[in-house]
This record gives sequence, C-alpha cells and structure tokens, in this order.
Amino acid sequence: MKKIIFRNLLFASIIVSFGSCAFHTGMIQNSAVIQSNNFNYVKRNVSGTSATHYILGIGGLSKDELVAEAKQNLMTQNKIKDNQTLVNITIGWKRTIIYPLVISNRCTMTADNIEYK
Repeated sequence: MKKIIFRNLLFASIIVSFGSCAFHTGMIQNSAVIQSNNFNYVKRNVSGTSATHYILGIGGLSKDELVAEAKQNLMTQNKIKDNQTLVNITIGWKRTIIYPLVISNRCTMTADNIEYK
C-alpha cells in the first residue's frame, strides 16, 4: 500500500515540477481606414516581438512596456517610407508558466505594410 501511495505522489510531483502551461490571448486594434483600391501591399505579416521573465514573481516589464518594445522591434525590422503605413495590426500574447518558479510573457505585434498610390 505504501509503495502505491509513494509511486503516485512521485508521479504527481514529477508532472507538476516539469509541466508547463501556455496561455494564448490576443486583441485586434483599429488601424488605417482603407476605403478604395488605391494601395498596394508592400509586405504582409511583418512582426515584432518582446519578452519578459518573472522569477518567483519578481522582474519583468508591464504590458504597456512590452507592447511598446514589440512595436519598436516591428518598426526597426520594417522601415516605413513615404506613402506607406501599417494596417491590420494585431497584438498577441503568450504566457508560459513553468510551475512554480518562472513565468514568461511574450508579446507579438503583426501588421501588413501598404503603400498608397
């Protein structure tokens, strides 16, 4: 009987210790209004990311700072020229929990780059 209880507790503690949970959420924000066919796509699905880690609940950046860093990363990788703008902007979140010590937050901002004629 003791062996069965010990084996079950050992199995449960291994699952909890090495298990990881990931949560995905996202939101779509308003962007430039496209009313007619007066544009061309320059690039589709350009993205920028930022991430932070919390160890025992300490450290990391706020959500606003993560979004700002993801936007800066997006703008660095995708130079906007005259008559160009970003549309269809989407912000996605991924939260990974490595029980019980580490929580990781990742913000990804994606958009389409268009150029007006």
